[in-house]
Amino acid sequence: MKRQRIGRALAGLDQWDDEHLVGQLFSVASGGHAAKDIMGFGAVDPQRAHALLLDDIQHYHLGGIVYFPPGGTHEPVADIRATVLALQAAAEVPLLVATDQENGTVARVRNGATHLPGAMALGATADPQLWYDTTVASAEELRAVGIFQTYAPVADLNITSANPSIGVRSAGADTEAACRQIDTVVRALRDHGVAATLKHFPGYGTAAVDPHLGLPSIPLGRQEWVESERRVFAAGVRAGADAVMIAHILFPAVDPDLPATFSPTILRTELRDKLGFEGILVTDAMDMGGAVHPDGPAQACVAALAAGADQILMPGNLPEAYEAVLTALREGRLDRDELRASARRILQVKLHLGLDEPDMPDLSVCNSAPHRDLATRAARASMAWRDADRARPFDPVGGDILLVVPGPDPVRRGADPATVIGPALGGTGRRVIVESWEQVAGTSPEGDPQGWDIPAGVQDALIVLRDAWKEDLPVTRFLRALAERGVGARVLITRSPHDATLVPRACPTLLTYGDNEFALDAAADVLLGRSGATAGLPMPVTDAESTTDAESTTDGGRHP
Repeated sequence: MKRQRIGRALAGLDQWDDEHLVGQLFSVASGGHAAKDIMGFGAVDPQRAHALLLDDIQHYHLGGIVYFPPGGTHEPVADIRATVLALQAAAEVPLLVATDQENGTVARVRNGATHLPGAMALGATADPQLWYDTTVASAEELRAVGIFQTYAPVADLNITSANPSIGVRSAGADTEAACRQIDTVVRALRDHGVAATLKHFPGYGTAAVDPHLGLPSIPLGRQEWVESERRVFAAGVRAGADAVMIAHILFPAVDPDLPATFSPTILRTELRDKLGFEGILVTDAMDMGGAVHPDGPAQACVAALAAGADQILMPGNLPEAYEAVLTALREGRLDRDELRASARRILQVKLHLGLDEPDMPDLSVCNSAPHRDLATRAARASMAWRDADRARPFDPVGGDILLVVPGPDPVRRGADPATVIGPALGGTGRRVIVESWEQVAGTSPEGDPQGWDIPAGVQDALIVLRDAWKEDLPVTRFLRALAERGVGARVLITRSPHDATLVPRACPTLLTYGDNEFALDAAADVLLGRSGATAGLPMPVTDAESTTDAESTTDGGRHP
């Protein structure tokens, strides 16, 4: 098949050979996908990866590419654009190029792009115009680098606060608020030329296992689900989402036997028949821990297509998966008409996006002054005190301030609070003493900070948390030790509000729902009393005392 326009490909789809038909159903990573890492990408040799992918596009007649950085770090936007254009030039039919651009903590296009807020930060603002405007900015920057589909918005509700994989990626716990936000984001993407992908159906909101590592199970009854997460996905479908990503999850109340990825009940009955969704059903990455199939990873791809998926995302071994699907088609285990219908859905989205002659803005739109101004405004609107009556900014004069910060983010999703918050506090003329959590937690073999020597002259402290609840840090003990010594501590929670369960009730606690440079700058202004914190709490936020009381009720009175 020679290079052809999408309309002609659609018209001739019934005459495609098996190889071209099967290839259209696969989307593979452009860089190094790290399946067991929420960061999502790992280091591979960029030149070698690019050359191999060009061969794969032609040999396997691939229909899609999902962009991942190839070198273990974020690429400049100019390099992404050049890569995408080269890949498109190698394709027989224009590729559907997607990426995980949720913004906030999950943004594959980052180096030279605007660091926009994620879903929970936006949810905290309760401002639909901000939701719309930030989504438009994101869409413009994606199109500038040649990416016309985003695996966003995240439609999972954060029903379980201690959710290992969703957290601030979700709009929150309130169904109605999430429905409004998802509707707005999908419409903004659709209005500005980027395909929206709702994820992860039927919803990770109550999951206790990270699907990168294993298979979670949804404990909800069907009616509970219908009244919560299903409604959010329904709102996105009504708004015109082009795709839905399927979760690697078991949902016994709907299908007690098969994970969603392999479940005709969930894909065909729930999504197609009951929700009326007509777009692309794409699997989550098939090399994740939750995608394990008893017959192996290649047959997992066959099973997903047989269940009703249209597009296979990132098989662990493309040649094996491609041959397995091709064999299943020729043996009649996969229906040719159904695979054609899947390819037709993919081609129709490409046609709708205008990928024959894509509208790509100039790269100057990326990280432009208007977009940075928008990110600043959104960050300021997303600041929230846990308890407004306990808001207590730092005095501009006084003794030294102890700043305790997490170490460098190993997956590079946020700014360094020491380099953003530290100078802001020091700008008042007060001396700032910076310590890391590693130093504080390592003061005794048990990690007990009670014996830690507070430097002389420390009057106040700012304790910065970044998903500390996942790391078993001695936060509660340390804060109580500071209080006993008369140090006025405040806490800055930069990601999941679930960290508040570690913070005593009396401690003033500021939430940012993200830790990009805009959020940390806004937090510094609030902590110094230069601006207020007016946002809400999109998910339940509690304190150390309430958490201990709840645990003692359920464990026979035992206290941690």
